[in-house]
Amino acid sequence: MMKRRRWLLNLSLILTLILAPASLVADEDQGESGESTVSAERPVMDGLTGGDTAWEEAFDGAMLEGRQAYNSEDWPGAERAFIRAIQVLPDRPAPYRNLARTYNFMGDFRSATEYYDRYLRMAPDADDVEAIRLERRGTVARSGDDPWRLPGDQRLSLRALDRELDEGRGLSGGGGGAYGLFQSLLDMNFADQEIGRLRQRLERKISTEFEEALAVDDGFLPVLTAEQWALQAQRLDALSELTRSEGRLEDIEGRRLVVDAATALFGGHYERAVQLSDQAMEQNPGLLYVGWYGVIALVEMDHLDRALSRLDALVEAGAFAEPGRRRAAVVRAQLLRRLGDHDQAAQSLGEALSK
Repeated sequence: MMKRRRWLLNLSLILTLILAPASLVADEDQGESGESTVSAERPVMDGLTGGDTAWEEAFDGAMLEGRQAYNSEDWPGAERAFIRAIQVLPDRPAPYRNLARTYNFMGDFRSATEYYDRYLRMAPDADDVEAIRLERRGTVARSGDDPWRLPGDQRLSLRALDRELDEGRGLSGGGGGAYGLFQSLLDMNFADQEIGRLRQRLERKISTEFEEALAVDDGFLPVLTAEQWALQAQRLDALSELTRSEGRLEDIEGRRLVVDAATALFGGHYERAVQLSDQAMEQNPGLLYVGWYGVIALVEMDHLDRALSRLDALVEAGAFAEPGRRRAAVVRAQLLRRLGDHDQAAQSLGEALSK
């Protein structure tokens, strides 16, 4: 009887060693006295990017938060953090492994198996592949026959998002459209590589909407209301959040100067509108018409000489197509008349009418 009891105890110990996931990091070192001492250095954890972009820092922060929660046996906290890491950079393998181990300790063996599988597909040559396969065998043995399924609310939200990306709006007022559906999907703890592809589609759609709104009217400049410029600002905020390209982020910030210049003009901040107009032209060489916002602001401040000089420079630089050049000539005539140069005003107006 004693031999049988000892054999059962040894079997239980073996299974525990096989099935228990390894710690994500060793937070403690053994001192010379043999006592456990906390390392003063920042713990090393594989899977961190070590980068300095906003998304790399967000990813590393989530990974470190998840590791701390995991080693404190705060399984819900670890789950939230590793899901957030996946949502930030869904093509990085490490958070899938860490999430699998977290689910293992939570007793959600189907989810653990699913995320072990995802890690193994993404990192087939990783150094810990054999250990992960061993852990996975343990979760498979305890998960039963029913396979893992995407939760119903996520499945429906994913379908709605896909449809909106194909047929609807990228971003509508108040954060709606495909962007709102994408955020709702993330709030449902959706953690999948598909996030990367969805994010790229959404970024392209919102970018297209932004650029289409900047289409010039009658070869002159975009005609947008203050509310429409506010929506343009929301689109840029969304694009800054969605992009994973530093070059693209620079382009977005360049476009933001255009929106800020127009917004300053609508708000009556005329000197700021002039400054932003200059910066916007420099950062957006293909949108020379942005200088028109500075012309208007100078007129509102009654700086007519500066307004006329700026308008002439824009026409000479080819900022306007032919219909726009006629309209610019009319404005030039008005400025000349206000400056008391009636002969030049009449000549400019005659040139505009003869074209």
